[in-house]
Amino acid sequence: VSFVYYDQHSNGLRNRVVFNKNAISFIINGEKHLCTSGGTAIIGVNEAVVIPEGNSIISERSLNAGRYNSLVIAFPTARLSAFLQTIPAPKATEDMEALPIIRVDKYLAQYIAQIVALIESKTQLSPVLVAHKFHELLLILMEERPAIAAFLRKLAANNTDTSLKNIVEHHL
Repeated sequence: VSFVYYDQHSNGLRNRVVFNKNAISFIINGEKHLCTSGGTAIIGVNEAVVIPEGNSIISERSLNAGRYNSLVIAFPTARLSAFLQTIPAPKATEDMEALPIIRVDKYLAQYIAQIVALIESKTQLSPVLVAHKFHELLLILMEERPAIAAFLRKLAANNTDTSLKNIVEHHL
């Protein structure tokens, strides 16, 4: 599991990105356009999205004079699967979005601020603390957001075609 704080000057960058891990991207300032094999999403300030492992097309930009900022938490599917085995399965959610948007509430805002503060202070986190902070995030998402819980469970169980060819064909 890794925590990465992005603070970019550039505006309107569009990139093909290959994630070798899944990621949760929290937008602090700016906007992210995301295309994956599962669908598309536009994520703004105080929102987040789970990005599946594999190919994605991403555009990030600031919407004001400030810089684009986001917190990305990358994690392997195996780590997610191991966590999901420790908690009871939630009730089934019938309407699952392709890429559900996570709305940042006060709790998540505090969580993001704590992680960013640790990163900016260059604090070395022990593997135990990294696991704890990751589990804290997953617990709040699983308990408070049924659509995200269903998406994470599907992500842990699925091996989808994330080839760039499939993504481009799906979004033409």
